[in-house]
Amino acid sequence: MILALLALVPLLAFSAWVFYRFTPSALEGDVQRHNGTAVLVGALPCVGWSVRTYFQMVRTVDRAWWPVVSALGAMAIFPVWLILAGVLRCVIFPDRSAPGSPGGGA
Repeated sequence: MILALLALVPLLAFSAWVFYRFTPSALEGDVQRHNGTAVLVGALPCVGWSVRTYFQMVRTVDRAWWPVVSALGAMAIFPVWLILAGVLRCVIFPDRSAPGSPGGGA
């Protein structure tokens, strides 16, 4: 359990940092809307995982552990979603100010 936390907490923090650090500068309003929507949509599978875990564990002897299992699952699901949303964002909103891109710098 502690090893999972030691791996998942930095993964979650790093994926959130990368997601926001490499936001393209083009079309700021649309990109901000995409980022907000991506975070909200990414929360849905985490909530679904938590509800599923609760209903699976509520009648077992391990029922006190469902919040921990839910949190670990959410910390594994959310970084994967952020990676997918970041790749989708790069496809939808290419960074036009990057060197070598059409209309960009050198």
